[in-house]
Amino acid sequence: MNDYARNRAQQLAELGYVAFAVDMYGKEKVTTHPDQAGTWMKEVQANVSQWRARAIKGLAVLRSQAQVDMNNIAAIGYCFGGATVIQLAFSGEEISGVVSFHGALPLPTGKQARKVKGKMLIAHGNADPFLKEAHIQKFRNALDKANVDWYMVIYGGARHSFTNPGADAHGMDALQYNQDADRRSWKHMQLFFEEIFQTP
Repeated sequence: MNDYARNRAQQLAELGYVAFAVDMYGKEKVTTHPDQAGTWMKEVQANVSQWRARAIKGLAVLRSQAQVDMNNIAAIGYCFGGATVIQLAFSGEEISGVVSFHGALPLPTGKQARKVKGKMLIAHGNADPFLKEAHIQKFRNALDKANVDWYMVIYGGARHSFTNPGADAHGMDALQYNQDADRRSWKHMQLFFEEIFQTP
């Protein structure tokens, strides 16, 4: 739960949405080092049931807020958060949609993919070295077989963490901020929300 996550929640609030950022690691674990973040991420991913349960508990907190419209709920996530909102969709929760920004794409079983109730938007950088084309195709095929309503927007030249202005500071070739991809993906998310939310 760092400043980046808080700023994204603030941006959502400025658009007029009720926003809640979930602390998936707990106990105020915050790091600026990619290796440490990777270790914590792998610890959570090692137990998928617990991973989903944490996300569902966060969703329950959001639903408990008086301002929330229960018929219009979505989840977005960046990086590990992107994979988390996909897992939330695979859990079968009643949400209108999920948006994953440069997130890993966990492969579901057929049963898990059929549990998806909302729509899915995947924002992906074409130069992201962490996801191979074969894996992406398996992910898409799994969604298609389950008749999930999904689409993917791919940003040319964008690497992993393309939405994070601090990505370049890590000195890793795989991580790079891309202002155009950041701006475009945020706009694509807004268009997605306009489609999935039943506004009067």
